[in-house]
Amino acid sequence: MKGELVESSKSFGNTMINPSEEFLEIFTSSYVFSRTPSELNKKQIRTMETKISKLFHKAINLGTTKFDDIVTLAHTYLNISRVYVSSDGKEKLYIARDSVLNCLSLLKDKELDRKSILLALNAYSLLGSIYNKQKKIEKAILIHDKAVELCLTFIRENYSNPADLKDFVNMSPTKLPHELQNTYIFILQSLIDLHACMGPKNNHYLITCSHMLLVAEFDTLSESEKALSWIRTAITLCNYFLMYNRFREARNHLSAAVFVKKVFIDKACKNVIRLSSEAYDLNEQNSIAFTLIATFRAKYGITLLRRSAERLLRLEKDEDSATDSVKSEFARNSKKQVSQKLLLFPKVEEEQSDSNMYLPITAEYISSYSDAKEIFAMVLKLLHDRRLYFSADKDMKTYMTVIHDICNAYKYMAFYEQDAYGRITLQNRRIEILSNAVRNVRRTDRNMLKHLRLQLAIVYSTLVDINIENIPFKAAPLYMRRRYDTINANIDELLAKGLMNLQKYMQCE
Repeated sequence: MKGELVESSKSFGNTMINPSEEFLEIFTSSYVFSRTPSELNKKQIRTMETKISKLFHKAINLGTTKFDDIVTLAHTYLNISRVYVSSDGKEKLYIARDSVLNCLSLLKDKELDRKSILLALNAYSLLGSIYNKQKKIEKAILIHDKAVELCLTFIRENYSNPADLKDFVNMSPTKLPHELQNTYIFILQSLIDLHACMGPKNNHYLITCSHMLLVAEFDTLSESEKALSWIRTAITLCNYFLMYNRFREARNHLSAAVFVKKVFIDKACKNVIRLSSEAYDLNEQNSIAFTLIATFRAKYGITLLRRSAERLLRLEKDEDSATDSVKSEFARNSKKQVSQKLLLFPKVEEEQSDSNMYLPITAEYISSYSDAKEIFAMVLKLLHDRRLYFSADKDMKTYMTVIHDICNAYKYMAFYEQDAYGRITLQNRRIEILSNAVRNVRRTDRNMLKHLRLQLAIVYSTLVDINIENIPFKAAPLYMRRRYDTINANIDELLAKGLMNLQKYMQCE
């Protein structure tokens, strides 16, 4: 191997690294050490580290060392650091940290050169990993942030293809643009994991990193299994955006999930041999992906109905409509914004038609009855189809979730219904659904029964309010008196049923 490495100039394409022989020789030793540490004895390691230290001081103090030698020496320090990171013991971890810091010191203000960008990114990634092992999570996050910033700057400025010294060593260059992308993806995933360890201190930053990871992974998707994982993450982000009324971003991520399912999972299902084990796996993935998308499609519609209704009520009360923003209050108040831009896949909505998911959903607040009814019908269709696959016997948790979503759809649709009879009809439908669920839930599921009984009591109370609104309190002819008596009788019956459900709620049956 050593004979292969001593050649002082290696060139691939338009990129050439031409280190001096003494720098290449010490790099060779470090490379062998990083691959098989046992090949060097303690004396050889000390000798190598002494030579490295002398070259470092020469490069730092004299200022005449050429850039290729600096890059080669920085690679040498990274190799040394990797060996000690994988070793046990705090002292060796400190040696690893010092080595990678020396690597970055050599590359200071030179990280964006095509000969050093991959090296710098890997060095920052390793340093972040070391800080993580030392339980210095905030430091690790800052280091990974720096790496992400570097990578984005390199890509944004359209620098030439990066170079990596290990490809000159192996004489078999990898596809370096892909290497850059893979390194970027790895760093982003590490950054997300670190933020997850920190807890919910800055969810917006975590979500931004997750979106950046999805964007980076999009071009690398090739297998349906990876596509399903990608869809899960996109749906998770959609759920976050819905929590903060960021409808455009939520819709965009839903559309992206539909697009990925169509391109990777649906296409694979069509091409696979029927009745094979691969076909079974693909059908399972297809079912999971469809259920996820349909579920959050419905949740999107329900949330849009609710938030639009609340907005209309605020406007009626002459409240400040400045809250009518697709950006969340959380994001607006964040002291340290990662980006002021919306988190979107720019081309996905142009390429992906949502017509195959029943009806397209708007990203704008709705204000008319006809728009609300269109969304309501789509939500019911989605939830009805999902309900067919789940029963209280097979999956109680999912069954209850679907029941809850259906009831909410009727609840929020009632805000747009001006006619009292229409609102009563919608509330009565909620009672039918909840009552049927009470009959299907096992008596031993006491918490679920309590929840259903409480919901029933609330619906009966809502019906009481609607009836009260229609009582003719002013003096009226005889026929108006009859109407008054009828409404009063309805109220008494509704109160009795509501009270019964409250009592069963308290007793927990």
